[in-house]
Amino acid sequence: MRRESLAFLLIAFIILTLSLLYRRSLILGAISALLTFLMIQSTRPQLVLMLIPSIFLVILLNLKFEFKQNTKFFFILIFTHASFAWTVITSLNVEYAGYIQEISRVENSTRVPNVSWEFNSSFIGYIYNIYRSLTGPLIWEWNSKSMIIFGVEGIYYLLVTIITIMMLIKKKTQRIQIFILILCSLPLLLVTSFILGNYGLNSRVRAHYLIPLLPILSLFLIDLKNKIISLKQNIQGVHATKE
Repeated sequence: MRRESLAFLLIAFIILTLSLLYRRSLILGAISALLTFLMIQSTRPQLVLMLIPSIFLVILLNLKFEFKQNTKFFFILIFTHASFAWTVITSLNVEYAGYIQEISRVENSTRVPNVSWEFNSSFIGYIYNIYRSLTGPLIWEWNSKSMIIFGVEGIYYLLVTIITIMMLIKKKTQRIQIFILILCSLPLLLVTSFILGNYGLNSRVRAHYLIPLLPILSLFLIDLKNKIISLKQNIQGVHATKE
């Protein structure tokens, strides 16, 4: 838990760095980026997958801001993030076939069913694993108490994912900020889905790439609160009119 608390702190620093760069506070942003990078490299190096492409994204948006409504531009950004993740995957000195097999055996009660190098590296298997990483274990994989707990957790993450997509569509004036937070998480999600083998490990790691989505969830909760207040006021107004 101490290791995860450190990861959450570093993710907060990443979001702070992106905020400074997005507001064009270049000196403070550069200092924050450097310090965050040094802390990440010495403690939780996988979070570089969040930091580097996200900084690239914010700088690119500031340089090419006139393209912010261009759908093709967004697809280019998604492609660059996916390419970055794939570069990291192929450059790491790990025997992935053996690695996936090993982590799938760490704890039999939480292993991901039917994973292998062939499955994880196939197109259909990889897409399926992305869904598993976000929402798994799926209900037909609930074969132990641990899997049920992770499955309930996965339902929560599924709701967060749905809300994130809703807010991206609905919040036109904040779409750029929401998009940055989503793409902050994307490379780490892509990499962890590729090497998915154990839901216990996945439960720890997926919190890392879902934390940047919490500000988006807060937008939804604020809207929900305002709707409830408005509904109460309307009901009170109807009662007052009748009286």
